[in-house]
Amino acid sequence: MKYNPITKKLFTNDNILIKKLDCPLGISWDDLLSTQSIGTRSCNICDKNISDTALLAGKDVLQLIKKDPAACLKVDLNQENIRVVNCDV
Repeated sequence: MKYNPITKKLFTNDNILIKKLDCPLGISWDDLLSTQSIGTRSCNICDKNISDTALLAGKDVLQLIKKDPAACLKVDLNQENIRVVNCDV
């Protein structure tokens, strides 16, 4: 996957836009509640689940967003499956 931290847009390796990430709450991963699903945590403020993209392939993240466009994602700039880019592709 490719991520532009300036525009906060996440793309597949084939340059398909997955989602623009924007959490108005600005909650850190460590402040989220653990769930029974590995790689998923829950926000106690908005009651949404957040999926860790480090554990998913780009095509799986794209499918997740197609199924639920409002789904929340966690992206860490240091995760192995992310390439940081400085322009939208």
